[in-house]
Amino acid sequence: AEEKEAPQVQMATYRNEDFGISFEYRVEPDGYTLVEYEDVEKPTVFSLSLHDTDEYASFLADMAAGLGRDGTPAIYLSIYENPGNLSPEDWSKTFPRFSLYDTALGPISEMVIGGGEAITYKADGLYVHDKVIINHNFKIYVISGDIGDPSNPEEQIQKDSRELLDSLGLF
Repeated sequence: AEEKEAPQVQMATYRNEDFGISFEYRVEPDGYTLVEYEDVEKPTVFSLSLHDTDEYASFLADMAAGLGRDGTPAIYLSIYENPGNLSPEDWSKTFPRFSLYDTALGPISEMVIGGGEAITYKADGLYVHDKVIINHNFKIYVISGDIGDPSNPEEQIQKDSRELLDSLGLF
């Protein structure tokens, strides 16, 4: 019997000088498509999402055909100005619409991510999300990863969110 070689993992590096952020994400196999959003609602200053490439292509085809459907599971990043240099928890309490802080499930953990003070928690909006709120250089970085099955920490999107956070650089 022939052994199939495991597909070569291809990573991409995203870097945005204007907003002081960089991270890596998987492109192949079963990777992600990165989408930047130009028109964002204030107080958001920048936003992007990472969608499963195959599911995102199917979603776009369905939308083009006029078929309404839910979006795809994704990892989201939004950046907000933080002129008062609020801590991640104070910012989250002040802006619950963007942090979903008022829907937090379970404990809130404090840590340092990418060189910035951060809090993490699970939140229950339309879907359950892993939320990470980071304060760095008078900006708040909100990273959310959709969770299909909250009881399964080995779900691929959760693993991919953790890998993105491990590679996150703020400058």
